[in-house]
Amino acid sequence: MVDYLRYASLTVPQSISPGEQFVATLTNESTDSLTTLGKPRYMIQRLVDKGTWRNTIGVRDEYEWSSSEQILAPGDELRWEMELSANDFWGPFQRCTIHTAGTYRFIYWGFSDNDTGIALAAPFEIVE
Repeated sequence: MVDYLRYASLTVPQSISPGEQFVATLTNESTDSLTTLGKPRYMIQRLVDKGTWRNTIGVRDEYEWSSSEQILAPGDELRWEMELSANDFWGPFQRCTIHTAGTYRFIYWGFSDNDTGIALAAPFEIVE
């Protein structure tokens, strides 16, 4: 199993205001190529009571993912830009709830099919 925590970094802003542009970046930090399953493999979750995370942007369970891969050369990035107050998201995504002030995390889970369950997450705050 590849140690993705060593090979990739995930960055998000520390905080954003409602309606502000949100940008997340996954960077290949290694000297080797990094195989990903592409840009669409992300979700956003909100921290609710007692450490439970709930999806705020996600994909329907029955959605069939493409098996295409995207190779990131050393230093290459995947970048997501979105307005969390919008209803339209690129690809199969839909907003599950309104984004209000609170603690959230952006999760990228698009690493190799052989490494099911591997994900990187980065927390951020929505502030009023």
